Formats: sequence, C-alpha cells, structure tokens
Amino acid sequence: MKSMSSHPPKGYEFIVSSNKEAESIISKLRGSKFASYIYKNIVKKWFNVLPLLNNIYTSKSPENTDLILSTTTVINEDRPWILLVLDSVYCLTGMDYSLFMKNKLKLQASLEDDNCRAIIVHTHDSKNLIERHFSEKVSNKIFLTTPGIPSIKSKPDLKEKKDFTLLFMGSINNPQEFLIKGGLEALEVFTLLNKKYANIKLIMKCVVPNEYKIRYMNENITFIDKMVSEEEVNKIYSQADILLSTGASYFIMAYFESFSHSLPILAYNTFGVSDFVFPGKNGFIVQPSKNLLINTEDYPANVRSDEFKASIKNIDPKTINALAEKVEILINNKKLREDMRKDTIKIFKERFSIENQNKKLKKIFDEALKNGN
Repeated sequence: MKSMSSHPPKGYEFIVSSNKEAESIISKLRGSKFASYIYKNIVKKWFNVLPLLNNIYTSKSPENTDLILSTTTVINEDRPWILLVLDSVYCLTGMDYSLFMKNKLKLQASLEDDNCRAIIVHTHDSKNLIERHFSEKVSNKIFLTTPGIPSIKSKPDLKEKKDFTLLFMGSINNPQEFLIKGGLEALEVFTLLNKKYANIKLIMKCVVPNEYKIRYMNENITFIDKMVSEEEVNKIYSQADILLSTGASYFIMAYFESFSHSLPILAYNTFGVSDFVFPGKNGFIVQPSKNLLINTEDYPANVRSDEFKASIKNIDPKTINALAEKVEILINNKKLREDMRKDTIKIFKERFSIENQNKKLKKIFDEALKNGN
C-alpha cells in the first residue's frame, strides 16, 4: 500500500487516512493474553463486533476526497468508494470467518450499494470466493488486476558465487507468523538438503521461536530477527538463489521483492499462488500436504487458528521431499538458474510493474468517478 500511495496513477493523488491512535491501542491489546481471552470468549461471543472493527480501522475521509479506496472495511459515507481486497474478502471482518458469516447479508447490502463502484482483487481465488458468498450484483463489480512495485533495485553477482542460498522472508513484528508463512518447512527442506550438499545455506529473515532455533541449529543458517535497512534487504536478496515461500497462502510483498530482484520462488499451491508463480518460469509450485487444513469452508480465514497451526506442525516427509527435489533441480543446473532469473525479471516487468498497475487502476478510478456524475 505504501508503494501504491507513493506512485499514484496519472491525475490522482492518494491521501492516506486511518485511525492511528485506535490501531495502536488494539496492537497493544493483541499482545495481552488476558485481553485476547476476554475478546474471544466474552465480547465476540455475545456482541457483533464488526461495527467496532470498522470504527477502529477507518476514519472519516477529508472533505476534498473524490473517491475512497478501502482495504479492510466497507464505507458508510455518501461518496463513491472502491474496495481493494489484498488477500481474501474475509479481510472485511478481520479474517474472522464466523464474524463474516454473521454479517454476510449486511456486507452484501453495502457492496451492492451504488456508492460501491468497484471491487479490486489480485487473484482468481479471491474473485471466486466473492462470487461464492455474494450476489451477482456484487460479482459484477469485481476487477481482477495485478499489483505492482517499483522496478529492480539491484542485480545479483552470480559469477563468483560458489554456494547455493535458500531465503525465507517472514515477519519481524509478529512471531505468530513464523508457522503460517512456512518457516518450519523452510528449515525442514534445508536440513534435508544439507545432508547431501555441503554448500547449501539458509537465510531466515524473521522472528524464529527459540524452540526451532535450538532444534535446527546449524552454522550454515543465518537468522536475521531485527529490522534492517532497505539497502541491507537488497543485499540479502542478492545473496539468495531461491525464495522458499511454503506458507498457507501467497505473501505479496515477499513475492514482489523477490521478483524485482530476479529471484524465483518455491511455493505451495495454496490460495492465490498460481496468479504469481508460473512453474518453470519464475519458480516452482508443489502440492501442499494433505495434513494442511486448506480444504475447509473457512480457508483462508482459518490460517491463524490453533487447529491450522497444529496441521502445519504435522510435517509430511513426502511434501518436504517434493520441495527439496525442486530445489535440487536448480542446484544441479546453473544454466536453468540463470534462465529462470531472466524469466523472473521479464515477467515482473510485464505483469507486476507500477506502470502496468497504474494503467489498470486509472481505468477503474476514471470509470468509478464517471458513474458518479
């Protein structure tokens, strides 16, 4: 969103508006086990908390606003607005499936309203989910567009490279994301390959729980668990040969940062991934374990549940072997590595550039404003 707001389509200017004070309070409460217990077992059980969430994550738009672009909530102002769905439509209820189902008809009424001019999604899976839950009138407002970020900032130096480096990009702010984003699988894949290849390295840029740091301790694993500069991030990407992104769904910034640095991705075939990773071109896709709870009604809203995390911990050796086999293809074929890097940057420029994004956004914004006149 920072990339989008700082690179608006021609003729437009973004005014970023949010309730920072309320967001800060909620962020602190999330870190409290007592507050979480009260919310889950009392507040959410007896009250419809959606209006509260809407008030927290939105604030009234400035008077000079012509068009509102919302990423997490429906808008109840008498002016045109567009919903941008970053991952799935469950974002409208804080990725809470039960809350979504409880408010489904109210959400549909808001999305059917004439002030809602468009619904932008990034993946076919996201589009299909909206069509599954809502009316044809809502579905007709969907625009499938590819997002974008600025072009490549640095190029890897492959001439002197003797090792093969796996990269995992997780969360520095939220330790709970380690499992959801595929950190455990990354460590398992490295451990398997390290038995066969002495020159294998792994960079883990995320907060890794101590139990996993101890269990997988290895001199060829580098743990980076603090915020680093943009220059340092670019350096990390330039050292890597492939991004391991074996999470519960796609993680858009890690994908785009990788692509902008010509780095192919190894991913699970989960929610939204196939719109970004094209096997043999800019990465590989592997079918996730049957243990993973992705074939459920509440997926992908359920990825932060205790049950889902338990399914991640139930490691399937067959899946880890399948992931490792894809990495080995690149380890043993330097020409393929170079070809995939070229294809990755080519696809990035053609599909995921700021220019490509803004061309589509301008058309959607123009149409939304025209309908209001």
